[in-house]
Amino acid sequence: MSRRLPPLAWLRAFEAAARRLSFTAAAEELGVTQSAISQQIRSLEQQLQVALFLRKPRSLSLSEAGRKLLPQVEEGLRLLTDAVAAYPTTRAGPGERLTITCNSAFASGWLAPNLPDFLAQHPEMSVTITTAMWPDEYHMAVSDLEIRFLLAKGAEADMELLSGEAVMPVCSPALAATFDSPSALWRGARLIYSQNLSVGWSTWASRQGITEPPGQAGLSLVSFLLAFDLARTGNGVALGARLVAGDLLRSGELVPALPGPDLVLEEAYFLRLNQPQKPAAQAFRTWIMERLQPLDSA
Repeated sequence: MSRRLPPLAWLRAFEAAARRLSFTAAAEELGVTQSAISQQIRSLEQQLQVALFLRKPRSLSLSEAGRKLLPQVEEGLRLLTDAVAAYPTTRAGPGERLTITCNSAFASGWLAPNLPDFLAQHPEMSVTITTAMWPDEYHMAVSDLEIRFLLAKGAEADMELLSGEAVMPVCSPALAATFDSPSALWRGARLIYSQNLSVGWSTWASRQGITEPPGQAGLSLVSFLLAFDLARTGNGVALGARLVAGDLLRSGELVPALPGPDLVLEEAYFLRLNQPQKPAAQAFRTWIMERLQPLDSA
């Protein structure tokens, strides 16, 4: 059985940091944050089960394992570079290139419907969107900026608040017509659970004064998008995040299952500029801050 290779981004981070003996300098060279370099190298060390650096308060040096690995990684990266050098590359069009990393629900539910406005204002800009869900995937991504959905108390110092988020019961119009009260929904609907949220169906039931267990077995999912797909096709009632479900609500494919106040989440959307000196990243930051403001005040 072949051994699983570390991601190329981890090896590039190690090579740059080992060559320059600085996580900060490596981050500047690769166009990512210092914390991303640190996390990628930590992940590489965990996979290899060795310490590659000797970390001191004011200095960084290679361990014996790191000194042995560096020339091998350098040679491997050189061979890969030479291997693809003979092939034509795709050249960027006029203007700057912008790379954004966010989760798939935000990309599909909010960014895609709103992005035409940004592109209309910046027709010369080439935009690439990559999706990530878990922290390691963000650390491995090389992007100009990140949009993350996380607990507010877990936001890092270089992150800016974009928007809070709230959820409400949503389903297909036909299914919503069968509910005349919270208890009817609780007894008669299949509940769709979105995992890893600070507020869920138990909170909703408690606020409705419901104490008994739900009437049907539920569906448990990680993805908001899959929860929305199941809800709009009549498979149950989901707690829909208002920001990323907005386009489906406006189109009528999803409707509120019952009237009532939203449940405000402890999670929120945060923006991190990995390339704050890049005009394209600053232009997107200005645009999205203005674009999300009406949603926050609605």
